[in-house]
Amino acid sequence: MLNDLRTFHPRRSRPSTGAKYALEHLLPEYEMPSTPWDFNQLAPSKRIVIEIGSGMGEAALALAATNPNDFLICLEVHTPGVGSLIYKAAEAELTNIKVVIKDALDVINELVPDESVAEFRIWFPDPWRKTRHHRRRIIQPEIVDFLLTKLKPGGIFHTITDWDDYGVQMRKVLSNTDGLIVSELVERPTWRPVTKFERRALDAGRSIHEFIGVKK
Repeated sequence: MLNDLRTFHPRRSRPSTGAKYALEHLLPEYEMPSTPWDFNQLAPSKRIVIEIGSGMGEAALALAATNPNDFLICLEVHTPGVGSLIYKAAEAELTNIKVVIKDALDVINELVPDESVAEFRIWFPDPWRKTRHHRRRIIQPEIVDFLLTKLKPGGIFHTITDWDDYGVQMRKVLSNTDGLIVSELVERPTWRPVTKFERRALDAGRSIHEFIGVKK
């Protein structure tokens, strides 16, 4: 199931000059290894956070800067976004942020050890708005169950959407997931950066549905 599922739309856009430079010259410094990850060697004493779909990297950059004990791995297939992220990470001299340009589920399945991740962030994933495409949404039972195998006991599963019907689906899937204690946030956390994407959703009048689960 996981091998056959595409949970993202490929996007066509050209990287900016800075992003292009970063992809050509800085990517080796920020890219995670292609072999299974040993976090005791890669990030000793760090809190491992995996962000699925980092977009242009606004939230990732802000949180890496304010949480130096986090080792933040951004999984993103949109290369201009990755280029922008690592260009700005280099400007800010951030050393606790890494990237992988590949489908997130493949990466996690192949490279991430079980019970090694402190937090998964899936913020504003592709909503796949057409009903016939809802099966491609990343928040669905078999995928959440799979991700929980990689999460430490007490680890956090944090997801957000600005589409009402996806919010309903998230609530149903997460509340029915064995081994996960779920809270739906009423108020927006002050520590979470507001990205251009979220501002656009709010300007359009869409509501934000936010869930935090803790693995038992």
